[in-house]
Amino acid sequence: MVPVHTSRSSFVLFATAMAACTANVKNGSFDDEAKQPKDNALPTADEGLGRLDAEGIASCKQNFDPGDSLLRRLTRREYNNAVADLLGDESAPARSFPSDERRLNFDNNAAYLSVSPVLAESYQKAAASLAETAAKNNLSRLLPCDPNGGDERACAQEFISKFGTKVFRRPLTDAEKQGLTAVFEQGLKTDFANGARLVIEAMLQSAPFLYRAEAGDAQSDKAYAPVSPWQMASRLSFFLWATTPDDELLGLAESGELGKRDVIKAQVDRMLASPRAAKMMGDFHEQWLGLGDVVAVSKDATMFPEWKSDTTPLLKEELRQFTTRVALEGGNFEQLMTSKESVVNGPLARLYGFEGGPGGDAFEPFTEPGEHRAGLLTLGAILAATSKANATSPVLRGVFVREHLLCQHLPSPPQDVDTTLPEVGPNVTTRERLAQHSTDAACSGCHALIDPLGLGLEAFDAVGRHRSMEGGKPVDATGEVIGADVEGRFDGAVELARLLVKSQEAQRCMVTNWFRYALGRTESEADACFLHQLDARFKRANGNIEDVIRGVTESDAFLFRNVEVSQ
Repeated sequence: MVPVHTSRSSFVLFATAMAACTANVKNGSFDDEAKQPKDNALPTADEGLGRLDAEGIASCKQNFDPGDSLLRRLTRREYNNAVADLLGDESAPARSFPSDERRLNFDNNAAYLSVSPVLAESYQKAAASLAETAAKNNLSRLLPCDPNGGDERACAQEFISKFGTKVFRRPLTDAEKQGLTAVFEQGLKTDFANGARLVIEAMLQSAPFLYRAEAGDAQSDKAYAPVSPWQMASRLSFFLWATTPDDELLGLAESGELGKRDVIKAQVDRMLASPRAAKMMGDFHEQWLGLGDVVAVSKDATMFPEWKSDTTPLLKEELRQFTTRVALEGGNFEQLMTSKESVVNGPLARLYGFEGGPGGDAFEPFTEPGEHRAGLLTLGAILAATSKANATSPVLRGVFVREHLLCQHLPSPPQDVDTTLPEVGPNVTTRERLAQHSTDAACSGCHALIDPLGLGLEAFDAVGRHRSMEGGKPVDATGEVIGADVEGRFDGAVELARLLVKSQEAQRCMVTNWFRYALGRTESEADACFLHQLDARFKRANGNIEDVIRGVTESDAFLFRNVEVSQ
């Protein structure tokens, strides 16, 4: 099924053979103009919906739904960042945890972040180890008082209250304080440090640390409520920094200021200016583009002797630095898709055959002479990951464009179909090897959508280098876009990128993926209103990427939540 909002075209392609790849997606009709609320407080639901036209107001007012309020377990990345910020411990114990399940590209989809027995045991072991290290090496940094200069129990109470607020990301309840005090008293039978160790260990195994729960605060008879200041602190910090709120966010939550729109906007500006936002930006693009698990892409050493064991991490770093540079320096969707500039170091420049490129290990901006490069489509990480060990794969590359850049879901091939292509030969091009897809009735439907896209990237080999010859013949990089809102023939990556820049589906795809990443959930029918507002804002901002992020944090889906928590 094609996700709601990602593709508004109805594909009717050639003949019945293409029926398996036909997608019908609902169409929304809302006005592109969005009226901003006039006051500083968070908007009411009605004020938020007032940004739509009459048809949108009638529909969304009747069915206003800010989305499921899910229990959100910390991902491995969030866990490591949180314990580093809370304890100053950079050991990253979650690297040994079971992998987080990815859905629709991302590892933070709350509906799929369960806790297996193995993960529960991992939490216990990590908490014990982290607490022991903290009590032995870093306790004085964590304590708000000196237990040696006064009442140990009074100091413990202050520690439980203040440090607990950081760990739980909200003030502790009286019951929680009493429970942790009892834990401390058990440890105090040995000494103060042992009591503190047990408290830290208990906190790190507690649900308020491991989960983000947004419950309570019901208002009148509504099924939804504004996100509270404490909850907003967590929403912002885990979205923009993938970690627990810092002291400034917690302070604003405690004062209630984080319930004001201008304060939230100012915090978003502050957080986007932080180096932590660069890590978030790289992480988003790595996951959106399906490269989160690509850690050991291998290539045939005979055909590609330049490929080394450490090439994949370098390619991923190029992807991170390129996307971050574009996004956080005022860049837009067009630059992301068409920029001739990349960010490479010496080994990558030599791999690509860049003349005059950087020579050292440091990554530097570099523009290759010529007219070959076009943003994301020609980054080595994507080209190498969508290739085989010994050859390019127009199929993988075409699927990449369809699924990651257009958000179109393609069905798996029939189980009884042989997908093996003829062996790579010195006098045969990939286009010639792929020709069987157009003659096999079981394959031709979907491959008519896939292959013409991937073949358009044939001017780049399996490691991402530009080439003009293959199998002793000139490379044919012509292709065609069909079954999308922009259609037409093109020649090479640059022309394909220019077509995608014009595609409303491609723009909506990026916006939708930011929504999924920020909210940690899949979009639903109820989100059509919010997503349309983000689309309209993206268009008005000329595709500015930072503005999409700000738009998400100012959307009703981010500012409101359902009162009932879904499991």
